[in-house]
Amino acid sequence: MVNRTLELNKIYCMDCVEGMKQIEDNSIHLCFTSPPYNCNIQYDTYNDNRELEEYFSFIKEVFAEVYRILVVGGRCAVNIPNAIKIGDDVVFLGVYYQRIFDDIGFITREHITWVKGYNENNFQGNNTAWGSWKSPSNPHLRSLTEKIIVLSKKNMKLEGVESDLTANEFKEWTKNCWFVPTDNSPEHPATFPFELAKRIIKLYSWKGNTIIEPFSGRGTTCIMAKTLNRDFIGFEISQRYVDIANKRLTQETLQSKEWF
Repeated sequence: MVNRTLELNKIYCMDCVEGMKQIEDNSIHLCFTSPPYNCNIQYDTYNDNRELEEYFSFIKEVFAEVYRILVVGGRCAVNIPNAIKIGDDVVFLGVYYQRIFDDIGFITREHITWVKGYNENNFQGNNTAWGSWKSPSNPHLRSLTEKIIVLSKKNMKLEGVESDLTANEFKEWTKNCWFVPTDNSPEHPATFPFELAKRIIKLYSWKGNTIIEPFSGRGTTCIMAKTLNRDFIGFEISQRYVDIANKRLTQETLQSKEWF
């Protein structure tokens, strides 16, 4: 049994912590998500400008629930930026997230570097972060990458029956640097591309497994889970985003061969 009161293959409009409390222990195989970054993004209903202590307390609460509902050997993959700027300070989120995951009890598998382009030349011209132009006084670096922290619960190995990984996919995706262009949409201020979800789901779960997405947004992870013959449960506190995700679930899975 996967859940106490929730149906599979549905995105629920509710707080993810409260939602996950309705899911049985040791019943989910993979979590793939990108939490709010706390950099004052204008979401529909969520305050993305919390005090850091409050923000990290919230993140710990979320992933403690994720840990509880994962099966032994289950995986959790979390997409975050390398750093955010708060006032004059630069906060390197990965350091704080890693401490939280260690405290919860996760085993860290990998830190994947997501390079946001097709290759090293596929970026926006010769743009620069400026800082002290042509001077070592105070140069600023452009952020062209993000991080995906991949974790396991208690055991690195996840037993299963049927894999859908091809030989080429396995060879390409088992490198810890992924070149994947970004995704943008007027429907949501912070999105990630289908390709990231595809790689994480195929590399870290078996066909027929159950995927959870605590911050579903436009439903990218859930759409890819359905397309790849996995079950899913999603949570999203904005009804508008849930409606968008449900519409995409219907349309894009029916036309999946066109973009997959």
